[in-house]
Amino acid sequence: MSGHILAIDQGTTSSRAIVFDGNQKIVATGQKEFTQHFPDSGWVEHDPEDIWKSVVSTVRSALRKLPVCATFRPLVETHPRRARPPDPWRKWRAPTHSRA
Repeated sequence: MSGHILAIDQGTTSSRAIVFDGNQKIVATGQKEFTQHFPDSGWVEHDPEDIWKSVVSTVRSALRKLPVCATFRPLVETHPRRARPPDPWRKWRAPTHSRA
């Protein structure tokens, strides 16, 4: 089996990104907490923008840890009023593994 799988685990208090290799071994992770809001006793709310930012942050963190060259184009679907344009093409190279 080859390739990598990026999984996003959205929890109550944080977002986590996990990259698995083709043998289902974890090769990179990222994790970021976000603010909890307690408007009433026993209630908890989250700001969707905080969740989104934490997901983006964890994915970038995990992908930066991979010893590979990569180019990707993010695709984003959100509510039309909250839509953000996708990031432009990004390209990075792990310094010790890149071939220029």
